[in-house]
Amino acid sequence: MEKKKIDPEFVLEAADSINKDDIQRATKNADKIEGKIKGSSKLRSFLSDFKLLSALLKDYWKGNYRNIPYKSIGVVVFTLLYVLNVADVVPDFIPGLGLLDDATVIGLCLKIVNSELQKYSSWKGIKQNEPLTGSD
Repeated sequence: MEKKKIDPEFVLEAADSINKDDIQRATKNADKIEGKIKGSSKLRSFLSDFKLLSALLKDYWKGNYRNIPYKSIGVVVFTLLYVLNVADVVPDFIPGLGLLDDATVIGLCLKIVNSELQKYSSWKGIKQNEPLTGSD
């Protein structure tokens, strides 16, 4: 069995397979994903970033914000669904390691879509890392 390397190429390749159903699933499960992030000391530092990614995705899904390449939406959706999946590359139930891959994927996502997040934040009238309200 080939060991998967979690790097930008892994995230970008996975983003290519994202479809409309995946976007809907990530949008509908945003609260569940947020709960997982809040409940994990390894992921909690990404909470404000997650909220921004989630708000972006919700605005995209509703058609309110479309000034973003589909590839970037694919990266966001893949990341959110990856975090939601407990049986990913390193299963979440492995003590000490289980959520490190999730944190790595989130970090890669943020790096890949950073400029798009800045544009979205500007459009939304918020500063990055500022609490989001009214995004639902």
